[in-house]
Amino acid sequence: MSPPPFDFETRSSAGYVWDGRRWRGPPGASGTRRGLPVVGAAAYARHPSTEVLCLRYADGQHWRPGLPNPRPLLDYVAAGGMLEAWNSAFEWWVWNEVCTRRYGWPSLRLEQLRCAMAKSRAHALPGSLDLAGEVLQLRTRKDKDGTRLLNKFSMPRNPTQTDPRVWVRCLWTPADVDTERAALLAAGVKPAAAERIVAEDAADTQRLSDYNHTDIKSEHEASERTPDLSPLELTHWLNDQRINRRGVAVDEAGIAACCAIVEQAIERYDAELAGVTGGIVSTELQKLIGWLHGQGVHTDSLDADNVEALLERPMPDPARRALQIRAAVGSASVKKVFAMRLQATRGRLHDLYNFFGARTGRPTGEGPQPTNLPKAGPDVYRCACGKHYGPHRVACPWCGRVRAPGKPREWSPAAADDALEVIAWRSLDALQWFYGDAMLTIAGCLRGLFVAAPGHTLISSDFTAIEGVVIACLAGEQWRIEAFREDRSLYVESASRAFKLSVEDMLAHHKATGQHHPMRQVGKGMELGLGFGGWINALRQFDVAGTDDELKRYVLAWRDASPALVHFWGGQPSWRSPAHFGLEGMAVLAIQNPDREYPVHRLDGSFTGVSYTYSRAHDALFCVVPSGGRVTYHRPRLAPAEQEWRGLSISYEGYNTNPKQGPPGWVTMSLYSGKLAENVTQRVARDIQMHAIDNCERAGLPVVLHTYDEIVAEVTSGTVEGLEALMVDVPAWARGWPIKAAGGWMARRYRKG
Repeated sequence: MSPPPFDFETRSSAGYVWDGRRWRGPPGASGTRRGLPVVGAAAYARHPSTEVLCLRYADGQHWRPGLPNPRPLLDYVAAGGMLEAWNSAFEWWVWNEVCTRRYGWPSLRLEQLRCAMAKSRAHALPGSLDLAGEVLQLRTRKDKDGTRLLNKFSMPRNPTQTDPRVWVRCLWTPADVDTERAALLAAGVKPAAAERIVAEDAADTQRLSDYNHTDIKSEHEASERTPDLSPLELTHWLNDQRINRRGVAVDEAGIAACCAIVEQAIERYDAELAGVTGGIVSTELQKLIGWLHGQGVHTDSLDADNVEALLERPMPDPARRALQIRAAVGSASVKKVFAMRLQATRGRLHDLYNFFGARTGRPTGEGPQPTNLPKAGPDVYRCACGKHYGPHRVACPWCGRVRAPGKPREWSPAAADDALEVIAWRSLDALQWFYGDAMLTIAGCLRGLFVAAPGHTLISSDFTAIEGVVIACLAGEQWRIEAFREDRSLYVESASRAFKLSVEDMLAHHKATGQHHPMRQVGKGMELGLGFGGWINALRQFDVAGTDDELKRYVLAWRDASPALVHFWGGQPSWRSPAHFGLEGMAVLAIQNPDREYPVHRLDGSFTGVSYTYSRAHDALFCVVPSGGRVTYHRPRLAPAEQEWRGLSISYEGYNTNPKQGPPGWVTMSLYSGKLAENVTQRVARDIQMHAIDNCERAGLPVVLHTYDEIVAEVTSGTVEGLEALMVDVPAWARGWPIKAAGGWMARRYRKG
């Protein structure tokens, strides 16, 4: 039985700016976005304008400001009682930052909360209650009128001649109606209009309360229809909540300076773009697309990837310059500084991670998205004076020394520190003078804007080739396991085994020439591109050159050298095997034989720790991994494959969040051996990282940032070696795997290790 549900409805002007006539989005907010999505729950709850409109809890009990405090609820919480909400983070912030501060409510501890949305995501359902309700076909669905009601009562409004108000107030009582009517009349609204307005508002106030009630009923039903988090997943979720509530400190002065320079750049580039296009600016995307069509450049999208691809084609100079400007001002990475500025509260950013954001359990990023930060800025020279500057300068702009011969260096944390000194001047011209490409320089400084709080330091390390180790150990590809264990170059080893080359000769070539053996690049491309069943285009993505036939030979040679891995991917009865085998084979058998478990075995017959079960009750295929966790595929179906020799194709339904893989939403997707291997590998690697995060939390190393293979803690004492020891203290099921963490660092600013 799920804990009692609760749900606040609130109002706030957080994420809005009043310009004297109307409400607008704050500077830096993209498009027409404003309000809560722009500033995040922490800044929203802490905003002085934020207040509760109403609360529904338990079996529909109602509370609103003006009524006595809900004593049974508060006593229940004070005694340690549990509550549940959909996206419980928002309710936690409102309870502790609004109700505790304004009404004297007892604090609500993280451990007293459960989240129905977290359960939904862990079960591979949408994070949206509305969408999850559609998939589950709930009896009580989210009220479609809710959007209108929230737009009316929760957000400020722009005044009109017939209604000059900037807020619509809830009218709970006859006294509220009388007060609002008097205010409207005093503002010059005609009596008949005032009567109509207060009548509509009073009716909508009741509808808002009903909507609030419908929400908790829908949330509770969805929770009851969704499996609870396992004890292990509950531990991971609680750690996720601690990390999100703890937040990470940011350099607010540095953020403000970066924003100032980006704003200068946008203004300057927009002026140039308007001159090139006859008045179009970078935010008018449809107009710009139409103008490009007139220049003979045909496109339906100006996202970063598409612009980059377009710039590789021949085109008129004005069109090229327009696209270059769009690339400069449209950079999502650079605009992260605006998200940082808008969401920072009391010197920290909160709620940066979505628990189980991906089907495999991986977290996804929110706001500035620390899981997807640029890796570097421009190449730089380092002067004898110790300072860094851009390769466009022949003399050091810091001290005037003429540049010594040699190639520029890659971007580094020290270069970012120097760049932030220049950025602090808030001058686009100065930044260009020192570094050339101002926007790329700011992108290179983004990591450094995450900092340690005063008196603390950041300590970090990352796992070494975690996914490569995981899939090698799951598959039992022994030579790969030994290569990881002995720290041998997997790229060299892979090329050696695929092409029957001597490792010693390849290493001798590097020692004699200072250049890697030519086949090492092929080995690198094979290791990065082929581990999940990739074909020749996967090699091309990693800069492996050759004809189709040559690349096909590379793929087949790599597969011949990795028989345990190929077996692990799996397949169905064919000329290769008379039986189902591996991941794909067991998934097919599970779908064909409901409610039976099909373990996946290695080429040598040993058990991988992975199994598949199709549950009739849930109409879902569960992939159970060594931790006991599951990857879920809803409504799996089998059908004859287009190519008969492939056997049966597998499809399933799921929520697609990646526009590159089709339209976002609940769609039918395909499942095959390589995708199954990728999902299992990501899930197991995620489980290892979550175990490491739990080790850190228990050892008193508070985690503030993490990516798929990295952990960052904010500490007053500690060592890199201590952190890495916690990271490689793996769960029992992974004992003996060559899991390593290396390249750690300690610093005030976040950096790329």
